[in-house]
Amino acid sequence: MDIYNFPDHTKGDTFKGRDITLNFDITGAVIRMHFKSEGIDKVVFKWETTDNTFLVIDALTGKFRMESRILNFTPRRYIYDLEVTDSNGSVMTYLEGSIKITQDITV
Repeated sequence: MDIYNFPDHTKGDTFKGRDITLNFDITGAVIRMHFKSEGIDKVVFKWETTDNTFLVIDALTGKFRMESRILNFTPRRYIYDLEVTDSNGSVMTYLEGSIKITQDITV
């Protein structure tokens, strides 16, 4: 499993979308990335293929896009992982890390 920590992000600013490539076929897979406050089990924000916040670009190469969105959440460190459920129901976690949301000054 790889670790990737997103750069710090200012509360209320737009998180720039990005492409992710897993280098394997994700046809029919469900991809989920859930963010939680460290030490708390409740999901605060997420990206998923099921709600089109992750968009598959090329299923055969495993390329998909995290859509841009405003992250207007309490300033703190959030942890996440990226989980893929394939068409056979097998679940694997491929990535984990964190993002720190910092307080904005201009409101």
